[in-house]
Amino acid sequence: MEQLTQSIDVISLCGADGTVRPLRLRLGNGEQSMRVDILRVVHTKEVSRPGSEGQIFDCFGRVGLLECRVEIKYCLRSHVWLLLRKSF
Repeated sequence: MEQLTQSIDVISLCGADGTVRPLRLRLGNGEQSMRVDILRVVHTKEVSRPGSEGQIFDCFGRVGLLECRVEIKYCLRSHVWLLLRKSF
């Protein structure tokens, strides 16, 4: 998996119990954007370092017909989604 840290747009589902689940993400900007539909979340990990609290989601997704794996992070303080790793 290619490792990087890039801000991304994410559509997510927030449950009544406070859980967050990513559904779709968009990489790139305007003309050169790529949509990834999240098929399933394999693993979720809480990060509790001071100043960097959040959740990391290890997911399988789909870009067109290609299945891929992505690792994304939701930062609680800044409400920002980051792409940590991708395999496509």
